[in-house]
Amino acid sequence: MSNLTRLDYHFVFVTKYRKKVLLGLESDVERAFRAAAAGGGFEVLEFSCDLGDHVHVVLRLSPNVSVSQVVRRLKQLT
Repeated sequence: MSNLTRLDYHFVFVTKYRKKVLLGLESDVERAFRAAAAGGGFEVLEFSCDLGDHVHVVLRLSPNVSVSQVVRRLKQLT
C-alpha cells in the first residue's frame, strides 16, 4: 500500500479596489499563472477570470511546497 497526498486549493485573487483591469487580458493572465506553475511545484487545475476584477484558480500543490510560497510566486510573476 502506498501513500498518496493530494492537496488541492481554491484561490481567489482580487484586483485593488475591484477595478476591472483584467477585461481583455484573461488569456494573458492564465498563461502567466500556468508559466508560474511550470517550475513552482504546483499545477493549475482550473482557471477562471470573472468580471475583469478577480481570478479564481484551483491549484494542486506537492506536499513539500507551502501555500505561502505559491501565493508569493504567483503574485511576483503576474
